Amino acid sequence: MISDIAERKPPVDTTNDQCLPCGLLLVRVDQKERLPSVIPHALAVASGLGRRIKLVEVLDPRLHSEKPVDPVDWDIQKHEIQLHLEHLAKIYSRDHDQIDIQVLEYLLPGDVEDCNDAQPPILAFGRHGSELPWHLDETNRNLLKNRCSSILMVPDEKTPLLNVTYRRIVVPLDGSSRAEAVLPIAIAIARKHKAQLSLIHVTPTPSLTRNGPLNAEDRDLESRLALRNERVAHEYLKVLRGKCSSSGAKVNAHVMNEGDARRQLLEGAKRMDADLIILNSHGSGGHGDVLTGSVATFVLEHAMIPVLMIGQPLSGLHGSLPSGLNTPGLRQPGLISGAH
Repeated sequence: MISDIAERKPPVDTTNDQCLPCGLLLVRVDQKERLPSVIPHALAVASGLGRRIKLVEVLDPRLHSEKPVDPVDWDIQKHEIQLHLEHLAKIYSRDHDQIDIQVLEYLLPGDVEDCNDAQPPILAFGRHGSELPWHLDETNRNLLKNRCSSILMVPDEKTPLLNVTYRRIVVPLDGSSRAEAVLPIAIAIARKHKAQLSLIHVTPTPSLTRNGPLNAEDRDLESRLALRNERVAHEYLKVLRGKCSSSGAKVNAHVMNEGDARRQLLEGAKRMDADLIILNSHGSGGHGDVLTGSVATFVLEHAMIPVLMIGQPLSGLHGSLPSGLNTPGLRQPGLISGAH
């Protein structure tokens, strides 16, 4: 069941915002795709974040063969990749968009431009089926080792679009500062596209230790816990929506209280006809020694719409947020690394 909190349409803030820090959005291009689905979505996200696009491909014979490299074959392969990237850049470029290209050779940690700066790139992948790209391809794993922990995942589309505009963006929230820290990013993209921003919270299912059937007192306790969780969730989202009200984005909120949180998030996004999900790589129970938490991993694997996952640490954004978001009490991205 989805319980709606009344939509709130705050007045548009006409003050001059500080832009989010510029950086790269790197797109790993699959040479087998004539028109990769990932590029238009990368452009749509980059336009909201003030980033520029770079199409990249990796030429690294160590991944495929132990034979010595033939210099002539190497140059031919590099030239073919270069032409392919130039072709795609020409197709997708618009007057206000600059698309760079780069062929990476013998990729090593630290090789990707700007990855060691305070504002690491976002790495965009296309997803075929439910397998994550870095599970299948060593090159993608090497890219992730370049501190590119923020990921835009775009599932296959039957008919790739040349231009993408987002109408409804979903942000899952679990009460942690980590989850809330993506809000400035989500609002920036929503404002750029004039999209509806929907905040979702799935209440935890009360669970009591069992050594047999629950008695009446146990069932009453579970019922009271469920009601308490739903009440707190409504209050929580109401406060967040109020703190975001000066941003100029159209914001509503939904409390969901049935079933597994991961599946509920995807089902909720489907019911809302959302076209983008933005979430943090880790929530309240996340561990920093893995790339993604369990919820983020599930969403990346199974979402039928693009997912923008913001990785940790997310330094460099604190103090450089759009002015409408720098609201007292709103948790900021700089708090991610210190969240519990």
